[in-house]
Formats: sequence, C-alpha cells, structure tokens
Amino acid sequence: MLRQIGMLVNERHELLQKAQRYELEDGGHERIKAIAVELEHSWDIVRRYRAKRANGIEPDAAKVA
Repeated sequence: MLRQIGMLVNERHELLQKAQRYELEDGGHERIKAIAVELEHSWDIVRRYRAKRANGIEPDAAKVA
C-alpha cells in the first residue's frame, strides 16, 4: 500500500510540474483530481490498519469499504 501511495505521489508531482510549465496534456487536471481521491482512500486504509494494530486488533480484519 505504501509503495502504491509513493507511486501516486510521484505521478501527481510530475503532473503538477507539467501544469506549472503549461505542458499538461488533455485530461491532466482530471487525473490530478483522481489521484487526490486515490491518495485519500489509500491513506484512509493505512490509518485504519495502523489504528487496529495499535489497539491489539488483527489488522487484516480491517475491511475496505
């Protein structure tokens, strides 16, 4: 999961740099928004996993909604 988050962060960073140079291709702004949603969802999963582990609950029992 953290590897996926890292890949999304890198992609977002590259797209934002292109946007600053006015080199963003069609659909680039939509992709940036989609990445933001994916990142929020991914971090939510990580937070729930860590919270369960910190409270002595089996982390794999965390359900993804």
